[in-house]
Amino acid sequence: MIALIRSRDFTKASQVAAFMGIVPIERTSGTSVFKRPRISRRGDPALRGKLFMPVVAAITHNPVVQKFYRKLLDQKKHQRAAMTAAMRKLVHICFGVLKNQQAFSPTM
Repeated sequence: MIALIRSRDFTKASQVAAFMGIVPIERTSGTSVFKRPRISRRGDPALRGKLFMPVVAAITHNPVVQKFYRKLLDQKKHQRAAMTAAMRKLVHICFGVLKNQQAFSPTM
C-alpha cells in the first residue's frame, strides 16, 4: 500500500480509491432508466484482490471498519457491496495514516 500511494502524486484518498477501481459508479440513461450502482473496476484487479484478506481482517478486528460494515449490512446492503465499501474505507484510512505520518486513531 505504501508503494502504491507513494508511486503517484495523489492528493486525496478518493484519488487512490479511483485508481484502484473501488469507487461506486451509477449508471443512468436519461430520467427513466436507473441501474444498480457498481464499482468502476478501472484499476488493477490484482490490487483489488490483494485487499480482500486485509478487509476481512479489518471487518473482524478494526472497530471503525467493523462498525461501518455492520451499519451497511443493517441497511440491507449485499455482503459483497458492504465488503467493497469497507475496502474503500480501508484505503482512505491507509492514505490518511501515510499522509499525516501518524498512527491510526479511531477517535479522529
